[in-house]
Amino acid sequence: MRAGAVLLALAAACGRKDAGPPLDEQWKKVVELSRPRVPAADATLLEHAMAVIEPHRDQLRRALDDARTGSPPTLAPDDAAAVDALTAWYDERGGLPRRTCAELVAGGRQILAAATLADLALATAPREEAAHRAEAVLYLGERLRDEGVNLLDIATGSEIADRAIRWATAEQVAPTPAWNQLAPGPELLPRAIAAEAQCMIELARQPSDTRLHPAELDGLRRFYLAAIADLERGGSDEDLVSRLTARSDEAQKDRSHPTLAVLVPSLGHLAERLLEQRRRYHAFLRGIR
Repeated sequence: MRAGAVLLALAAACGRKDAGPPLDEQWKKVVELSRPRVPAADATLLEHAMAVIEPHRDQLRRALDDARTGSPPTLAPDDAAAVDALTAWYDERGGLPRRTCAELVAGGRQILAAATLADLALATAPREEAAHRAEAVLYLGERLRDEGVNLLDIATGSEIADRAIRWATAEQVAPTPAWNQLAPGPELLPRAIAAEAQCMIELARQPSDTRLHPAELDGLRRFYLAAIADLERGGSDEDLVSRLTARSDEAQKDRSHPTLAVLVPSLGHLAERLLEQRRRYHAFLRGIR
């Protein structure tokens, strides 16, 4: 009897070991990856600049679109001041406004305003200020990648930097040493996925009529943990995209967790875009035009 009990206890212990640490313990990795990679800094100038742009962003976007086939847009005094605020924010190495994952609507408006502000700064840059304007825009991209709270922030930061690189290529603006310091690194994709995962879980846990069942929540967490593990396996950009595409496809077909089909994003498409933008940035720095 006693020997049998010992064997059963050993078997149970081995089973727990094979199962790995509890889900909450594993999730700490995602939380850590999602944390900002830069210290917080004063956001006053940037916040003011975005507030100026936001109310008439659509009008400014039309002006920017028209300017692609003509002369640069003429800025109203307030808009010109907003562009100056962006460069001053860069000069003092400011940070992003504080917000949480739950502030989706307000945060989305701010991010769209930031992207338009960046485009205005480039489109209206005098030749003698082109490199400095580009630095300010690239810095904005870096802060969004490293400090943003969710996937929208990080993807927009990557897109802003990519537009600056494309603009510099077209305008034949040579990179400064700062451009190397502001380049996206290997942390870009892991942080993008982890930040989105952490935000999604935080939102799913908010009290509401559509709050997720615990089993569905755990299924979502396991999906993101598996996606992070896919990245940790390393390999080429093509390998990472292929694994994440397969991971998303599998989750969206998982009949045991029906909400995954709705909540799981196409990580392969996301990865392909972010990695392409990172490659283009580094190719530009190497003199590949």
